[in-house]
Amino acid sequence: MNVGWEQRLRQAVVEIGLTPADFWSLSLSEWLALITLPTLPVLPRDDLHTLMTLFPDNKK
Repeated sequence: MNVGWEQRLRQAVVEIGLTPADFWSLSLSEWLALITLPTLPVLPRDDLHTLMTLFPDNKK
């Protein structure tokens, strides 16, 4: 067994709780959906500047 697959199988069983049979029945896209973190929207620089203007840090 390839070391990369061993690590992936261990992650599936230990961290996610899949059985080995469940792991091997997953498609690659299903596996990636389980282990990939969702991408968060990025705050545009102009919006950040607007927020900083509306809510400045009060340095005392």
